[in-house]
Amino acid sequence: MCQSIVTKNLQYRHRLVPYLYSGAVRAASDHKNVVEPLYYDFPETPEAYMFKNQFFFGSELMVVPITAPADKATTLAQAKGWLPPGRWVDIFSGTVYDGDRVLSFHRTMEEYPVFAKEGAIIPLDGRDGSAIDNGCGIPHSIEIILVVGANGSFDLMEDDGTGAGIEDVTFTTTPIRYDQTAGTLTIGPSENPLLNERTWSVRLVSYYPVGDVSLQVDSLVVIPAPVTELGVLPLGKFSTSSTITLTLPHAPQLYSVDHMPHIFKLLGAAQIGIDLKGTVWNALKGASDGEKASKIRALSRLNATEASGAMKSAIEELLLADLRC
Repeated sequence: MCQSIVTKNLQYRHRLVPYLYSGAVRAASDHKNVVEPLYYDFPETPEAYMFKNQFFFGSELMVVPITAPADKATTLAQAKGWLPPGRWVDIFSGTVYDGDRVLSFHRTMEEYPVFAKEGAIIPLDGRDGSAIDNGCGIPHSIEIILVVGANGSFDLMEDDGTGAGIEDVTFTTTPIRYDQTAGTLTIGPSENPLLNERTWSVRLVSYYPVGDVSLQVDSLVVIPAPVTELGVLPLGKFSTSSTITLTLPHAPQLYSVDHMPHIFKLLGAAQIGIDLKGTVWNALKGASDGEKASKIRALSRLNATEASGAMKSAIEELLLADLRC
């Protein structure tokens, strides 16, 4: 099990090379490191200094490392972290969180808390991790993780591997821009392209477009493929000199997720008695009706049970993640 988890994460790390290399170019040109503590961006905020393991990972991601063992009752490991102001989404679980607060994050061995803010644009190698060979060749397909909710901007940087210093390198720059009001994601054209064509897809995190989705390549309107079950919208293969514009329904917003099925699964995996599981589940009745007051009442009933502090904390994380409901 551990081997498969490590393999999966190393393969995902390899898929991140387009994002990470772009960050490395930014570090060399703008002196903005790929890994930075939160207090670099929030020097006046005490919470930014509280969690020394937490870090920004490039311009679009933030990581809360888990370094503690799993709790025996919940089978989940826990780490505390601070979410800066704004709305954030865990790119792996799809859970949406309101920021500007300290939270405890609970994850299984297979999971990890990695967050992207509204407007984030994260380019990945479009191939499945198991299909990527060793080395860092220029990927012929790119999958863009898009987090709707705010304007976003990212420059995908690539080169042919020649040149001893940044001043000697001729970079390929592909601009990727997202306009929240219009709901448009614009890709390209690439400057100094290394490829003639490239296949593009977009993964929409915690959002599924309801309504018309349109795709335009230069002046040609293209009918896009439907969104897959994994939330990926295949765009197709196009010239790297083209401008690709994906238009989503007007001003899309991240979903407010009902976490009761997740909590039910959490209780099912917990190493506690069946009677206590039933007591906890009954205490949470009504918490999924979308009313914040109902969640507060459910948490009050939960606190009156004999569930452990770790169990209560894991449930509270999910119920209060998104304060819109």
